[in-house]
Amino acid sequence: PIGGGGLIAGIGQYSSNSERNISVIGVESNGFQSMACALKGEDLSCANINKTIAEGIAVKRVGQRTKEICQNVPI
Repeated sequence: PIGGGGLIAGIGQYSSNSERNISVIGVESNGFQSMACALKGEDLSCANINKTIAEGIAVKRVGQRTKEICQNVPI
């Protein structure tokens, strides 16, 4: 799960600098699509914020630097 995007940004950054052909795939649940919305430039409404026990996926807003990295690496 992507959550705030820090781990996938780091892995994506590393893989883009690697000579290996690496594919990085991140997933988000329908109710918590913070990175997908951020990359599309859409506002995120986490209406389901209290409907998960996995608080790591319930991110209201991803970090600006994390978003920039994810926009520039093949993830």
